[in-house]
Amino acid sequence: MAQHCLVQMIKPKNIPHGKIGIAFTPDEEVGKGAKLFDVKGFGVEFAYTVDGGEEGEITYENFNAAEVSIEIQGVSVHPGSAKNKMVNALNVAFEFNDMLPKGERPEHTEDYEGFYFLRNINGDSEKAVMAYSLRDHNRELFEGKKATIKLIEKLLNEKYGKGTVEVTLTDRYKNMLEAIKPHFHLVENAIAATKNLEVTPLIIPMRGGTDGATLSYMGLACPNIGTGGYAYHGAFEHITAEGMDRCTGIIIEIIKGYALNRH
Repeated sequence: MAQHCLVQMIKPKNIPHGKIGIAFTPDEEVGKGAKLFDVKGFGVEFAYTVDGGEEGEITYENFNAAEVSIEIQGVSVHPGSAKNKMVNALNVAFEFNDMLPKGERPEHTEDYEGFYFLRNINGDSEKAVMAYSLRDHNRELFEGKKATIKLIEKLLNEKYGKGTVEVTLTDRYKNMLEAIKPHFHLVENAIAATKNLEVTPLIIPMRGGTDGATLSYMGLACPNIGTGGYAYHGAFEHITAEGMDRCTGIIIEIIKGYALNRH
């Protein structure tokens, strides 16, 4: 919506600007559109994603992210004759989850603290499937979380037999910070644009991801700014017309800033 309003406003109001590229992609929650993005064809030096929260939000740090799929193969036996024979896949799944640090669950973390998030678990005594999201801003701690998952896989297979637990780790995106640092004028200009409209800049570490992280490591430095929305991914998700107007104004101020002073 903000992008649509922006396009309508720039030309009629004679807002000074250089070349502007505008693109829409499926967000990382529902697809991998950014990985297919034609950065070279887009033809700009740098960009912003408009995928944040309240107006004034500016983020250039996000989680390193990986998804974990775990398949647990049990040994199904009639419970009446199961002693020393049954391996209940659900119980192994519970044991796996219990071996992870309880203090590093999403409900106990904030700011730069990472987590192990058990997204779902399905199955029965014969076979169970679990899915986790691993997140951490710090790359070393992030790699440590992946190592912990693999260690638990090893320990449970030693206990219950080879092939009982099979872990698949898939990296999703990286913290954009290192890719943004050489182009920090993007952050500085966004802060200046926000202040020009008397909106308080909110510089926060993103406790999630954005397509800007993927694009930044594809060569298009791309910090993230707010949309005017609140309480995303929940029953109380909402956005206001006034908030979107302020965010549109911030984008216009950024455009003006680069037109008057390239960096």
